[in-house]
Amino acid sequence: MFNEKTSKRRLMLLSVVICIVPVLILYFINEKKFEELSLAELETENNQVANLVDKELAKMRQTVLLLANNPAWEKYYTEPERKEYWREQQVKAFQYVKEQIPETDEACFLDDTHNGEEVVRVDEEIAHSHDLSPSEKQQPFYQAAMAVNRGEVYQSMPYVSADSRRWVFGNVTPLVIQENGPYKGKKVGLIHYEVNLSYLSNELIDSDNNEFEAFVINNNGDLIASSTQEKKDSIAATVENAANLSEEEFGEFQGEVTLPHVNELTGNTELWDQISQTIKGTHVIQKDGKDYFVAYENVKFSDDMDWVVGLIKPVPRNAFLSFSNVVMYVTFLILLLFIVGAWGIINKIFNEINGYQKDLTKQAHYDALTELPNRVLFQKKVDHLIDSIKNEKNQQAFAVLFIDLDRFKIINDTMGHSTGDSLLKEVASRLTNCVPETTIVSRFGGDEFTVLLSNIKNKVVVHDMAKEINETILQPFFLKNNEYYISTSIGISMYPIDGSNSELLIKNADIAMYKAKESGKSNYVFYQNEFNHQPVRRLQLENNIRKALELEEFQVYYQPKIKMPSEEIGGMEALIRWFHPELGTISPSEFIPLAEETGLINPIGKWVLRQACMQNKKWQDEGLPPVVMAINISAYQFHYGSLVQTVTEILKETGLEGKWLELELTESLLINNEEYVLKSIENLKKLGIKVSIDDFGTGYSSLSYLKRFPIDTIKIDRSFIKDILEKKEMKSITRAIITMGHGLGCQLVAEGVETEEQKELLTTYGVDQIQGYYYSAAVSKEHATAMIRNNRFFQLEDKIKRA
Repeated sequence: MFNEKTSKRRLMLLSVVICIVPVLILYFINEKKFEELSLAELETENNQVANLVDKELAKMRQTVLLLANNPAWEKYYTEPERKEYWREQQVKAFQYVKEQIPETDEACFLDDTHNGEEVVRVDEEIAHSHDLSPSEKQQPFYQAAMAVNRGEVYQSMPYVSADSRRWVFGNVTPLVIQENGPYKGKKVGLIHYEVNLSYLSNELIDSDNNEFEAFVINNNGDLIASSTQEKKDSIAATVENAANLSEEEFGEFQGEVTLPHVNELTGNTELWDQISQTIKGTHVIQKDGKDYFVAYENVKFSDDMDWVVGLIKPVPRNAFLSFSNVVMYVTFLILLLFIVGAWGIINKIFNEINGYQKDLTKQAHYDALTELPNRVLFQKKVDHLIDSIKNEKNQQAFAVLFIDLDRFKIINDTMGHSTGDSLLKEVASRLTNCVPETTIVSRFGGDEFTVLLSNIKNKVVVHDMAKEINETILQPFFLKNNEYYISTSIGISMYPIDGSNSELLIKNADIAMYKAKESGKSNYVFYQNEFNHQPVRRLQLENNIRKALELEEFQVYYQPKIKMPSEEIGGMEALIRWFHPELGTISPSEFIPLAEETGLINPIGKWVLRQACMQNKKWQDEGLPPVVMAINISAYQFHYGSLVQTVTEILKETGLEGKWLELELTESLLINNEEYVLKSIENLKKLGIKVSIDDFGTGYSSLSYLKRFPIDTIKIDRSFIKDILEKKEMKSITRAIITMGHGLGCQLVAEGVETEEQKELLTTYGVDQIQGYYYSAAVSKEHATAMIRNNRFFQLEDKIKRA
């Protein structure tokens, strides 16, 4: 069973999950992407710093090599000349170095020509000379410097300069005399200069920029330069008192100085291990509870030493959070909109589901066209009523009325389904309005309706209801500026005498309805047990009628129409008869409605028309007095059988002139689709054919249409003639019809005349022709031929034999 609340809750939860999961994924993707972008940006910046350091180191090396390879150093020959010349060149060299590297503290020239004892140093553009002290000779830098070969540039570890007493690093390369002189081809000394580390720090990055900090560390992870003022101050603090130390104290101080380690800069003890194992990389580390990006790259400083340059940049939490907030706000907004939208969609879906359920329920239980309960719901209502009666254990009775619309198929086929649908809707409305509110009216299917009439006290109530329904439906229907007439045939079954369940009650009411239709339509009949064989016979007739033409089981009989007062034969009416080899003679009132329902009336009617025309032409060819042949045309045949074309073809085929043919039409045929009927009658009249109205006065009591149609003959229905002697109103109506017909220029024919008294009275009223058993029943073509030849009427079998 569908539970709306549970389903809504589940769908809402599902929608939230569907919404949140991709949003979280998007959030983490954005966060990861932002981190990747930041690391890539940091690595680019770090490359710039590394390139700067590499550039400065290369410039230092190049400067030393330019000095060492300067040909000017070779221009001395004697000791005094050499000293003076060197002094002059040393000042120029220092000036050159200062121009290249402004932070150069000093340049010195070590002379090993005399055991390497003499040294000349240039400081602040003042040249002076002094011997190396024993402690200076033991410095690792000087020891290493003395060991380098020509063409090499030795760059030392950072150290505290003996002269400037600041952190520096030195560059040194040997001097070799290449030309004349006593030292030709020998190494005569070393060129060395010292550069303050603060220069490198300042070159790395502006110290005022606090977005990130640059650093330079050595192979051991010692911090030798930093753009962070705090670290620069920390480095400087280790030697702030060095200038006041004696030579001996300074030597001891040199042995005690240690540089800050990279761990102090980053606060991460594992970072140096990562840096020492890779040439280049980027990391995210934590320091003091905060996140930092770290990028680094190894820069070759000398053959035995690599410097690591890098950047440390705090993860820009403000920017990141701002970006994240934007993502989160947008995400939240999207989520909110999604949830609101999802809720709206869910509500819409469930409203649609409820609507679909209602529609399905309605479709399952109600007719889409008329909106009345359908067959299924009607049966349920009947069964429910039966169950309630049984539970209450009372003897309450109710009736089921099965209603079929007479001649509806003709209107539906000729005027189109839209007109038929409109007519069905009007019928449904009339039925609903003419029954009590508690009465259930349903459309059972097609042009069939059912009515459940409950709380029946006696049968009179059912009689009255059926009669009222018939009278209501007989009133004209006005659709699309046209006037339509239909009637109903009603079958009635009663609970509990005619059935104990809905299926049996409806079935028996249906059987009774067919009995009502056989009784002349616009009628109602209560079910009787002897009706049970009717459905079987109906099915049997339907199966046999399809082959009756092929098997020549049909015959045409002829009934004369007698002129008054001469009593001459004025015409013949062709009437079909069915002689079945097993079922015997089958009445036209039984098989003609069946032929109309199955559509077989067209070939049957065409066959009758041809046989009658052929027979009339044969009588004329035999020299018999000419008569007008009347043939009944059904409404279905008129509207759906191409009647004008059929008649034209048969007249041409048989050679019969149109003036000897009369087509009998019913009232109901005239009042439906008047324009088509009028046009068809006019086309028939052009052929010389006469047109008569059959069974006039039954059904509609409307005479105005006679003015609109070119009618030749009016046949007064037998129902008026039957009671004309006993009922004054019948006399009045009959006389009025005759007078009106004559006033319209029509011939009047009285049907069903059976007695001398009826004939005399009708003759007095001025009727033109009489037809009925008083003169003759319908007879075979042989008897009809004898009748026309002798102008005699065969009321008795012996008279027929003599003829």
